[in-house]
Amino acid sequence: MIKIIRDCFTGKDNETYDIVRIVYFISCSVYFLLSILETFHGHDFKPVEFGTGLGLITTAAGGALALKHRTEPDGDDDVKPTKRKTKRKS
Repeated sequence: MIKIIRDCFTGKDNETYDIVRIVYFISCSVYFLLSILETFHGHDFKPVEFGTGLGLITTAAGGALALKHRTEPDGDDDVKPTKRKTKRKS
């Protein structure tokens, strides 16, 4: 169970914790909690507004992960990409 949680919150190397993934989890948890509390306090649940808000949170997290994609540690430091050899036409 701990390995699954660790895999969800770390980068490609499964050692470095990723702040974007942690903040995304906290944001979704708070969003769900506030939606449940608002419903219990007598407000109407509006699925379109709920879906829009959750979609915006997910889009922001995906955008943040895409922006920092190149800075993530790979975990495969010894493996380097090889260049393809092309044949020249004579």
